[in-house]
Amino acid sequence: MLRNWPGYLPALVALVLTLLACVLMVEVSTAGAESGVDVGVLAVVLLPVPLVLSVLWGSAVVASRPHRLALAAAAVWLVAAWLLFPGATTWPVATSVAAGVVAGIALGARWRLDAALGGIAAVLVPLTVWSVIEMPVGDQFDLLREDLMPLLEENLPAGAAPEQRREALAREEKRLEQIVEIITRTYPFFLGTGLLGQGLLILFLVWLVLRMLGWGLASWRPPPFGQWRVPFYLVWVLAIGVGLMITRQPLAVHAGMNIALLAATVLSIQGLAVQFHAVARVLSPLGRVVFWMVMGLFLTPVVMPLGAVLGLADQWLDVRGLDRIADEKDKDEDV
Repeated sequence: MLRNWPGYLPALVALVLTLLACVLMVEVSTAGAESGVDVGVLAVVLLPVPLVLSVLWGSAVVASRPHRLALAAAAVWLVAAWLLFPGATTWPVATSVAAGVVAGIALGARWRLDAALGGIAAVLVPLTVWSVIEMPVGDQFDLLREDLMPLLEENLPAGAAPEQRREALAREEKRLEQIVEIITRTYPFFLGTGLLGQGLLILFLVWLVLRMLGWGLASWRPPPFGQWRVPFYLVWVLAIGVGLMITRQPLAVHAGMNIALLAATVLSIQGLAVQFHAVARVLSPLGRVVFWMVMGLFLTPVVMPLGAVLGLADQWLDVRGLDRIADEKDKDEDV
């Protein structure tokens, strides 16, 4: 169906809708400032806009004929937005447009999944850094603390003596401080996983929209979960993170911890695939359901660390024999 449309139409639709989205963002922000509407309410109203724009432009890159029409339309939008809208509106939207363009190029050119996710995450990084500069992490958690402390105080036992209430509130505040400290130290890790997750969501939605519109895009179908494997270079990323941690330099330790956490998290996906493969070989379908329910309900803190260890071991030892199977297939094809 989509192939029957004029080749310029996807790029034109993306251009027009993005301009309208900019107008909407400016109007909503202006109305909120004049009426004193809470910033959080405005954020909820505008929350889906960046994702929608990324999916729109990713689809336009693949569907436009020639494909460079979408790139030209993106450039036209950027010039128009620079002249018509404030920078606070233009640059966040430009990030969404760029993420969509990279997703479209990745799907059209059949990039590897890790390269596609890395490319999308890379164009999302500047906006993330700008957001952190505009509101530092400490300020974000200060606001969170201000919102949570009244709630904690309200949930204290009503019949408690004033001294007991003060002690309980002090304990809750200390616990909250500990949680905030942990999150602050691992904030880059959460940002990194969030960017990769956002990139994966954009890729999937662009692919889904194109398929629904009748575009014959080749499927990016992954192998069965029990055969999943992540790139080997993550082993070296993990090694770099651990190496930075043992330098005992505060900045290097902080960076190394977040790098190691990110690499270990991705490796744990392969470790989970190893566990899935092993469980499927020794248990019946009902036994697998029971096993994973028990693991998920009672042993969740163990699943991810164990997955990272198994993923690392599988990279070196090929626990599932995937390399041997691949070699046998290559020999059969040669024959």
